[in-house]
Amino acid sequence: MIGTRERADRAERQDRLRRSAQYQSEVERYVRDHLTGRIRVADIAELLRMNASHLNASFKAATGESITSYIQRQKIELAKRLLATRRSLADIWTELAYCDQSHFTRQFKRLTGLTPLQYRRALGGQHTESSAV
Repeated sequence: MIGTRERADRAERQDRLRRSAQYQSEVERYVRDHLTGRIRVADIAELLRMNASHLNASFKAATGESITSYIQRQKIELAKRLLATRRSLADIWTELAYCDQSHFTRQFKRLTGLTPLQYRRALGGQHTESSAV
């Protein structure tokens, strides 16, 4: 038989999971809508009226990764799509709000195992004319 305290603990855990899932979707929406700009966890936390550390902990509990890691992964996924176009590397890292090409290249290689140019070459002749992705 479950005691009153155990029921309360279970209800509290379920409530935390629901809130974590809600925060997760809000963070994902914000990142998607601001992917080509500078995204700071503090800005997202302020928008959600939360402490940045608490938000990051909730997001990590729900997804297994930090908000910063999620942002970087999403930016690199967009970069991969942009590299399939004829856009210059400078246009791509600038659009994604990286401070310089070196930082962009390091992040790209860390997540893909290839530099952006190696990735583009591996795509072969798959470049498209589109500048919007």
